[in-house]
Amino acid sequence: MIQKKTPRKKSPLPTKKNEPLLDESNQAFLRQLAAEAAHEINNPLGTMRIYVEELMSDITKKKANLKEANASLKGIKTSLLDITKAVHNLKYLAESKPSPFLKQSLNKSILKTLKSLEKVFSTQEIQVYEQLSGDPLEFWTNSDKLNQLCVNLLMNAKDALLKNSAGDRVIIINSGKRGKDTVWLEVSDNGEGISPENLRHIFTPYFTTKAEGSGTGLGLAIVQKILNEHKATIEVESKLNEGTRIRVFFPVDRRHKARSTK
Repeated sequence: MIQKKTPRKKSPLPTKKNEPLLDESNQAFLRQLAAEAAHEINNPLGTMRIYVEELMSDITKKKANLKEANASLKGIKTSLLDITKAVHNLKYLAESKPSPFLKQSLNKSILKTLKSLEKVFSTQEIQVYEQLSGDPLEFWTNSDKLNQLCVNLLMNAKDALLKNSAGDRVIIINSGKRGKDTVWLEVSDNGEGISPENLRHIFTPYFTTKAEGSGTGLGLAIVQKILNEHKATIEVESKLNEGTRIRVFFPVDRRHKARSTK
């Protein structure tokens, strides 16, 4: 269930501020991505091979049964989806084609994303509260990229909450404006938090604290690329066993910011 909630008092947490990181033309960066992509693809391929060999062996020996065959096919399908996701994420990180930007409402994009994920949160018994600005917060953005950014931030919060078995699982999403030239969104959760050591690496492609097979580690790397395209910045605050807060700052007109930095 997605609800509105009155603002809460926020306690200070350890903070990481991050400016746009990498130039996509950096060859060392691309070589790293290629090596890690091979790893991410080879893992599900190895799993698929095991399932296929078991199926072929059972069929050859005429021992195959419908239940076991169905389980193997489901395993193959999951591995194929993992490969597809890894390839899609790598392609997005490596592409240099500029995205079209239009003036749009940050709040409308947030609400659209929340609506699309409502069932995901309800099935995991996660309470989502939105505390959006009364201003529509219009700025220059690409709606698809903004939606992807919101989805990644919210899904990261969800994953952190699933590791927290005690107490309520809560996500709060806020938005606002800072002066005339900046709009912001914030996603916070009361999940497991991030250690100071891991906090230093969260934007590194393929870095993940999830169990093997549970994620590619590309979520925040993709967020970082979207931020670079928007000339935006990000702050991450986290404390172990208390939760994480991520705040993103967008220039209202990225075209003006691009000109002013030349």
